[in-house]
Amino acid sequence: MKINTRAYLFLISIIIIFLVISSYLYGYYKLGDDTYIYLQYAKNLINHLEISFNPGEKSYGFTSPLWLSLIIGMYSFFHKLNSIPEILSLVFSVSTLVVWFFIIKQRTSSNLILILSLMIIAFDPNLLKHSHLGMEAPLSYFLSSIIILLFLEYSRKPRPYVLGVVFGFYNLVRPESFILAIIIIVALHKYSQISLNSIIKIVVTAVIVVLPWYAFSIFYFKTLLPYTSLAKGLSFQIGRNFLMQFKSSLEIIAGNYFIILFFDSILISILFFKIKIAKTNSYLLLTIIILFAYILLYSFIINNELVYARYYAITFPFLMMTTVFLINNNIVNKKSILIILVIIITTFAGLSYFYSNINRSLFLSNENMENEIVEWVKKNTSVNSTIVRSRIGKIGYLTDRNICDPVGLINPDIINYYMSGDVIKYYQKVRPDYFIGNFDELIGQLPTTEAVKIEKVFILRRPVLLRDYLLNNYGKYQIKIYKIIWHDD
Repeated sequence: MKINTRAYLFLISIIIIFLVISSYLYGYYKLGDDTYIYLQYAKNLINHLEISFNPGEKSYGFTSPLWLSLIIGMYSFFHKLNSIPEILSLVFSVSTLVVWFFIIKQRTSSNLILILSLMIIAFDPNLLKHSHLGMEAPLSYFLSSIIILLFLEYSRKPRPYVLGVVFGFYNLVRPESFILAIIIIVALHKYSQISLNSIIKIVVTAVIVVLPWYAFSIFYFKTLLPYTSLAKGLSFQIGRNFLMQFKSSLEIIAGNYFIILFFDSILISILFFKIKIAKTNSYLLLTIIILFAYILLYSFIINNELVYARYYAITFPFLMMTTVFLINNNIVNKKSILIILVIIITTFAGLSYFYSNINRSLFLSNENMENEIVEWVKKNTSVNSTIVRSRIGKIGYLTDRNICDPVGLINPDIINYYMSGDVIKYYQKVRPDYFIGNFDELIGQLPTTEAVKIEKVFILRRPVLLRDYLLNNYGKYQIKIYKIIWHDD
């Protein structure tokens, strides 16, 4: 059997292993609340030919127009809307493995090192975690991996138009990916000596890809940026939660990739000792610049929520790139390389199993409560009711009630009221029928209500996120359903 044939059989085997492991560990972790937001937009686009969360109210309350387009496109062939996001996540997770197969295959002649290196990608805790969720994180991971492949091949096989297309599509997945595009273009200019003409080709191609959407967005929504970027930070004081977000970002990266960082540090130290740093050092520097650029970006601009691991899916493949190159740079002997690979894979598998068990109890308990809330709303409220709820996705998609988001993801006009310290006036204008959450302080300030009735109280004792679990930060969480009766109702 030829080595190429064996290599492709290894790839198929690892894909099968990945599908089995991801289903076992994270098969439950799908259709989170943010996924339901995409489904709600897809449903209204399919049924009403409008881009809206609440029918009749145009809104840009989602981050990725490309992800929404993929859901709609797939619905044309597969009429099971609820299943489509999970399928897309799995498709791009597997596609990521295929891209990495070609990246690694070009850098080793050993099938054993090839398969073990690829298993590092397959057992990446974040790729596994988001493989069924139905959000755009696997697409980010895939596009960053494609960029790495094109970057590494550029001096031998320049593809400026392809790179421009990838940058353009990436901007329609995560708007902040333009920073990655700038860094990569500068790196190509420095390391591959690409010409100004090639840079122009890349930039113009990317602009051609994104321009139709941005023109449509200005015309349809009267905005360039999604409401999510405004509600999560850009409308507020830049950097007001910098230290908290910076710390959280380091916890996300170190918590998932400490074993990678540990061995990379050892191998880099050996490289410096051997004075063999030129090319690998350039890849290391590129990874550091990309990682810290996004740590600083998110720490500055995300001011109204926590930073989440899926945002950093842009950067994680570059950590893998550095590791793969260090492993395949003949810094240590083959036996040591195999030991390092096995330790990384084992650690990743252990972390994924640990995180899966924690997330399972948190996610399922939260979803069970949300299901109870949804059923209560369907049974006890009118279809014309307006409901204030910060978790807007599932309740909006499954109840077809009009949803008012206190954060402003779908109704950004509320943000101006927050900025002026007059959010009460916003609710007086909207006159919602129900508040669902813990709004005691807010409702106590409503001067125009004739009556407020607490219809239902849900109580949970649980940590909210993994970081809370690790810090033993347990708490008692109440979700109340308030019915508001206005004076002239």
